[in-house]
Formats: sequence, C-alpha cells, structure tokens
Amino acid sequence: MAAGGMARQGHISWLALLACCPLGLMLGEQPWFFRGRKAGLGLLYRIPFVGRDRRASVDALKARFLVHGRFVPGVPACVVPLAGMMGVPWRQFFA
Repeated sequence: MAAGGMARQGHISWLALLACCPLGLMLGEQPWFFRGRKAGLGLLYRIPFVGRDRRASVDALKARFLVHGRFVPGVPACVVPLAGMMGVPWRQFFA
C-alpha cells in the first residue's frame, strides 16, 4: 500500500512497482511453500477430515485449491504451506 501511495506521488515508477510487487510476493511465499513441502503429506493426512481414503480427492484439488483459496477469507494464510504439503510442483506453484 505504501508503494502504491509513493507511485501515486511520483516517487516510484508504476512500471517498477508492477514488476517488483509480484516478485516480492513470490519471494516471500517460497520459504512457506518449502516448509510445507518439508512437513509433507504425512502431516496433512493426520488432519481428521482428510483420511487416507481421500488421498485421490486431495490430489484432484491441488490446482483449484491454489487458485480459489486466495479469495476465501481466512484461507490465504494456509494456502501456501498446504500447497507444499500436497506436493504441488514448484513450477505450477510459481506460475
């Protein structure tokens, strides 16, 4: 928000802001993604509502979870580490 205000006042270029904000967002999320990857699926399947019999349905939800999870209130904080836990490929996550 501060960068947007500075761009509005002319202190920062809009083009630099459009390039740096997504890059900063991705760099900030990478440690959480890899931490989730390190925790692995074993931790995810220990959650009561995700039993081992639901492994196929969890795998089917990977991509949709990443896209739609950002827009559900309260869920975005969990999306990145859970993506790592679910084994989402890094390239897909980055894209």
